[in-house]
Formats: sequence, C-alpha cells, structure tokens
Amino acid sequence: SLSLSRSCCLTSLARLPLLLLSRRLSLAHLLSPFVVLLDRFACTKLSNLSAEIASRSRAVCRLHSFAWSVDRVFVVDGSIGDSGQRDGALTQLPKTMAAAALSFRGLVRRALPAHGAAAAVRSRLMSTTNNATVITPALLEQYHCDGYVVVPGVFSADEVDTLKQAVEDVAELPGKARSLDHVWHHYEPSAASPDGVCLTRTENFLPFNEQLKTTVTSGKVLKLISDLLGEPAVLYKEKINYKLPGGAGYHAHQDAPAYPELDSAITCLIGVDDATPESGCLEFSPGRHREGFIGLTDEGVISDEAAASLPWVAAPARAGDVVVFCGHVPHRSGPNTTKKGRRTMYLTYNALVDGDLREAYYKSKANLMADGRLSLINHFQGSVTDASGSDGVGVDDLPDLSSSDFDGTPEPTPSLKAKLADALALDDNAANLVASKMATLKHLLDTRGNTFYEAEVTQVAHALQAGALAEAAGADAATITAAFLHDIGHMVVNEHRGDPGFLTADQEHERLGEEFLLDAFDDSVTEPVRLHVEAKRCLCGMDPDYHDGLSTTSQASLALQGGPMTPDETKTFLDQPHGRNAALLRQWDDKAKVAGCRTPPLEHFLAIASTVMAQSLRDDSKRA
Repeated sequence: SLSLSRSCCLTSLARLPLLLLSRRLSLAHLLSPFVVLLDRFACTKLSNLSAEIASRSRAVCRLHSFAWSVDRVFVVDGSIGDSGQRDGALTQLPKTMAAAALSFRGLVRRALPAHGAAAAVRSRLMSTTNNATVITPALLEQYHCDGYVVVPGVFSADEVDTLKQAVEDVAELPGKARSLDHVWHHYEPSAASPDGVCLTRTENFLPFNEQLKTTVTSGKVLKLISDLLGEPAVLYKEKINYKLPGGAGYHAHQDAPAYPELDSAITCLIGVDDATPESGCLEFSPGRHREGFIGLTDEGVISDEAAASLPWVAAPARAGDVVVFCGHVPHRSGPNTTKKGRRTMYLTYNALVDGDLREAYYKSKANLMADGRLSLINHFQGSVTDASGSDGVGVDDLPDLSSSDFDGTPEPTPSLKAKLADALALDDNAANLVASKMATLKHLLDTRGNTFYEAEVTQVAHALQAGALAEAAGADAATITAAFLHDIGHMVVNEHRGDPGFLTADQEHERLGEEFLLDAFDDSVTEPVRLHVEAKRCLCGMDPDYHDGLSTTSQASLALQGGPMTPDETKTFLDQPHGRNAALLRQWDDKAKVAGCRTPPLEHFLAIASTVMAQSLRDDSKRA
C-alpha cells in the first residue's frame, strides 16, 4: 500500500512541469487543451492506483480521490471533516506524502492564472464534489473576468420564504456586542423610525439559527463557492445587512484589507429581498480585481479620487439570486431611498486548506473593533449607535450651562468661560474663544429666534426640535450641532415671515450659515449646514412623495432653490463627503415643525456645540 501510495504521489507530481511551464510562458490559453489531455491520462492511472490502495489498506484509503485533488485527503466518511479529522487523516500518511499532498494542492492552485480558459482547467483539476452545480462555464468565465458574477434563481420562492422567516427570527434575538455567546446587532440613526434608530447589521448568527447554519455551511451554497474558488471552501464569517428605508450606503472599498490573513477569500451575497439601484444594490468596478489594492486609504477604503476614476456597474438582484465576488474587486452601494427594506446575507468563505478560521475571526474582531464602527475598515457611510441611541452625547458628558451663564449680550460672562474651561479642559485662550461663540449664538437665538420662518413654530423652536431629533437618533455631537444650527443663516440676515420680501428671492441662508460657523467648527458641522438645502432637492428627486410631505413654506422655497434633482445629480450629491449626513439632517429638519413639542432647553444644545468647537480647536492645534 505504501509503495502504491508513493507511486500515486509521483504520478501526480509528474503533471506539474507542464502546468508551471504554461504559467511561465503565459501560454495557459494555448496549452490548456494539452494539459487536459495529459491530465486525463494521469488521472486514469491515479484512479486505478488509488482504487488498489483502497482495497489493500483502510489506513490509506483516504488517498483514493487523489486523482482529482489532494484536498480530498480531507474528506472523512463522505463529508468534509473538522480540523481535528483533517489532522487525523494527514497523520495516517507518511510525513513526506502529507507534505507532497499539500504542496501539490498549492502548486496546482497557483500554477494557472485565475481567469480565462486556464481557470476552467484549474477548477476541474481541483474539483471536490460530485453534485450538479449551478455554475455554468459562462458564469465561471464571467466571475474570473469581472471579479464578480450574479447567479440568478439559486433559491426557489419557497426557499426564499424560509430564509425570510429565519432572518426575521435572527433580528428578534437578544444581542450583545462583541460577545461570542450572542448575536451582534448594530444599529444606525433613522429619522424614519419611531425609535430614532433602526437595525443595520447582524453578525455571528450562525450558532443561533439552525436553518441559516445549514443553508450557509452545506448544500448548494457551499458547492457554488467551492466551484468558483476551485477547491473546497469553509465559512469564514457571516452577516445580514438590513438596509431598511433610509439606511446608509457604503464607500467604495475592497474586502481584502479587512482580512489580510487570508490568501484566498470569496464572498457570497444571498438576496433575501429584491435589491435595486434605488434600494442600494451593490455596484462593482468590473475587471479591476487584478490590480491589487486601489487608492487604499488609512481607513481601509478606496480614496474618493480613485473611486471617481473607476467605471461602476450596478448589480441588481432578485430575492433568491446569489451574487459572488472576490476580495479584490472594488464595490460600493448607495442608501436605500425606497420605502421597503433590502435585506441581504453576506457570507465570506476561505479555502478549506487554510483552515477553519471563523471562531478566530470573531475573537479577533471582538478585541480590535473600534466603537462606532461596523467593520475593521471604515466603509459605512452612516453612523453606528446602540438600540437606545445611547452612543450619542449624554447629558453627563456636557458642561452644565444655564441661562444665568449668559447676560443677554454677545459677550461671554466670567461664569460661562470658567465652566467651559473646567468642563472641557481648555486653556484661557481656547476657553475665551469657545465662550465668545456660545454667547454670540445665544444672543442671536434670543433676539431673532422668536420670529417665524415656518408658520407652525418659531425659528428657535425649530432649531431645538431638529437637534432633539438628531440626539434621539443617536447621532454624534457634530451631527447634533449641525442639526441644531442648520438654519442659523436665517437669523444672521433676520429672514422671517414678517419681512415684506419673504420668499421673493433666495437669500442662500445655507451659505450664510456656513460662513458664520466656519471660524468655530470643522466641516463635520459646516458641510451638512451648507448642503441641507441641496439635500431637500436630492430627497425630492429620489422620491416624489417626499415633496408632498413638505410644509407649504418648504415647497415654495424649493422652486427658488432649483427644484428636485435629476437622478444623476442625486447620485453625485450622495457620493460627495457629508452628502448622506446632509440628507439625514434634512429629514430631521422637515420633521422639526411640531407646535408645542417639548425639547431640551437651549443651553443643552449650546453645551453640545461647545464640546464640538473645543474638539475642533484641539484638532487644529494638532495639525498646526
């Protein structure tokens, strides 16, 4: 048996020179037919040898499938074994044979390019299953050519219904961040939700739902991935992206920087709901996966400049379709601008020969994940909070300001300066700058905020409601401040309903507000303020019903401001820095017009603004 096993290994290794030669000479497309012919002869010989081995020795019978792939050494009793079983299988072989088996697998895997006709040869050489596959030669060719492929109708209507119920069950599970004993739920602020937040992602659900576990670790999904990868695959990580109405999109990025420890990785998207461009389906830059990392930033995403230079193709998918893509293909997605959710499962797999790494991945992510992030790369375009919005700025974190700290003038009082210096750890100069701006804001809001721009509420009440909606949604301090001060430009020029020239011309209050705030705040505040009028045009362009929900005053001003955007203008707006935050702010703006609504006092939002300004000063000091 040992002698025959060695013959088997030698016969297999004899196939390598031609494979390596075809790669060296870059003639894979020309030589692949000869490789197939020689391989057929060698595999016949190997099959006969391995059959004789199986009849003589059960200890070495796991080599019987070596004719097609030495990865079959890992097959135990007809199924893929766990790491312990695989180790046991290898220990039954002489060390030289085990090493030769692994080397052969690696060489065949790398001997031919991962595209074109050679890829089909490699995929056949490395095939490990006998089930019928949904991957046709055309789809295989497209995957290797473009870096992604849409496989339609993998799941039937009944199977999709089962998946939907399982996803709903997972969403109802109690979650605990970074605990391996619970699912990981992530939330984002949502102006469309009564609670101010909505579920945006769930991870680590595999141990807690048997239906989904079976779906993603066996059967047609695993077969499909193994066929595309060209060797047996094993699940590396899993997540559900819900992208509910208003859900944010993702910056252009490549997945590979998020898991540098993997030599090969492939992600499978299963559509639970239909995904359209309007609901934020994936967009790919086809064929660019061969270029390595593209425009990689410190945040792990593709730079805006590099993303703008890439061609992008939308990949809409129906519920039950599967979209598969490799770790290096650039991709992105927009926000969900529809009134329906767009739930999708994302499953990442690695080559089985590299090991079962799922548990190690989640342990590592639990230790490394930064607060307010969804991933080890910063690609999410929204903000992350917990279910209660408690990641937003809390009252205990703020200077304890009261009306007595202001004397009705735009000059700071000693008590205001002292409180800010103490609470924000500022030196005298910085404390004076912050106190001066807060006193000026308070004076402006007190003297001009009691006028009406909207018929329903005063301008100061509108500012307080917008800030309160942002805080209830779990927004960060800068976004709350932007929401609170978004209409400060109206008060800078004293624009209100009592003015005889009201709404006869566009006063460009958004630009005036930006200029008023520029000396105190960075672009996390000033840009959403500047963009919030354009955001109204964007939202009306995406959804005609949004226009119907505007107040009469907002509808009238829309015409002066340029009317609804075209689809191309909408996309350009949302893709720019702070565009999506401005759209979110705009939704709070349009809801903040309720007469008699109770909110935190003015001093509460001035305290939040003071913390943001203080941080901006510190950042400027560091840059200087």
